[in-house]
Amino acid sequence: MASKNEAHGVGFWQVGLLVPDLESAMDELSRALGLTWSAIMPYGTAEVPLRVVMSTQGPPYFELVEGPAGSAWDCSAGPRLDHLGYWTENINRERSRLESEGAPVVMDGQARGKLVNYHALPLSGFRLEIFDASRKDEIRTDWNIEDVR
Repeated sequence: MASKNEAHGVGFWQVGLLVPDLESAMDELSRALGLTWSAIMPYGTAEVPLRVVMSTQGPPYFELVEGPAGSAWDCSAGPRLDHLGYWTENINRERSRLESEGAPVVMDGQARGKLVNYHALPLSGFRLEIFDASRKDEIRTDWNIEDVR
C-alpha cells in the first residue's frame, strides 16, 4: 500500500535514486531485494538525456535514473536517494503550495507539456516529483506496472 501524507492528501508511489551505472544498480537491487525491472527507457531532453528504469514491484516503486555530468541528475559524487514521487489532484495548486513553502521548481515539466514537476527542498537537499493524478494510466502503460495508487 502506498504511504499517505494525510496533511496534504498525497500518495507516495515512487522513490527515485540517481546512479552512475544503471545495469549495476539494477543487478545489486535485484540480488538484495528480489526486484525485477521494466525496460530501460531513454528519458529527459536532447540537452539532458537520461536513462531510466522502474522496478515492477511496488508501490513504492524504485526508479533508477542515470544522468549526465553537470545536470540535475549528476551523481558523479556517488549514487544517492534523490526524490519522492507523489500524486496530486491539482498540479497547479500543489506547485503553488510548494513554492510558497520555499520549494522552487527545478525541472518544469509543465513547460514541456507534461503534468509533472520537480521541486527542491533546499534545507534537506531532497526533491519532490509531483505528478498530476490524471497521468496514472499513462504511467501504468509507459512502465508496464499495475498499482500506481
